[in-house]
Amino acid sequence: MGKKILVVLAGIVISAIVIGVIEFIGHQVFPPPADLDITNKEMMADFIANLPLGALLFVVGAWLIGPLVGSFIACKFMPEEWRHIAIGIGVAIAIFTVMNIMMFPHPLWMTVVGALFPLPMAYLGGMLAVGKANKGT
Repeated sequence: MGKKILVVLAGIVISAIVIGVIEFIGHQVFPPPADLDITNKEMMADFIANLPLGALLFVVGAWLIGPLVGSFIACKFMPEEWRHIAIGIGVAIAIFTVMNIMMFPHPLWMTVVGALFPLPMAYLGGMLAVGKANKGT
């Protein structure tokens, strides 16, 4: 049980790193204004509301690719428990994403994707890790 918890935590950390790297790349492509104060909710709401679609897609892509990669790597360490590991990672990333969405308003489509898709993406990552993706089991 302890090893499974560590593997899930490692998968969550890997997912967060992947999300951070993709969002960092997005900030390089679509740089935020130098005077952006992320502690100012009104400023952040206005900033997010005026982002180009490409910038929003970087964020959503990060939310989807992060749990896929994190789960894939984590499930390689305990393939016999891949379902539990993938579900744990997916649920955790979905919770963190919803917490982010609650801090700053996002477009509805981003809210839906961020809340609903980390779990299936993590599950897919687990399936790919153990070679089940083409069998559907």
